[in-house]
Amino acid sequence: MRQFTIESRVQQGQLQLNNIPFADNTVVKVVVIPKVPLENLSTVAPIAPKQPFEQPRRPGALAGRLKIADDFDAPLPDSIASAFRGEQA
Repeated sequence: MRQFTIESRVQQGQLQLNNIPFADNTVVKVVVIPKVPLENLSTVAPIAPKQPFEQPRRPGALAGRLKIADDFDAPLPDSIASAFRGEQA
């Protein structure tokens, strides 16, 4: 797989990629890495290191607080089961 870098600018919402050295109808993967100062980026979700639990989890800690239906492990209806298998309904 060939890899190379092309710098381009977005103009009117369009990314122009000209003079790419591939034949017509070649499938390419484009990874866009904007060159924007970090101050201009907004945070979608904070990134923080994984914190360990203060106390280890205890099996059965929610006993009596959860209700599982009696038919929880019953076979699925055919319409739903076929969808999981990727079959058309």
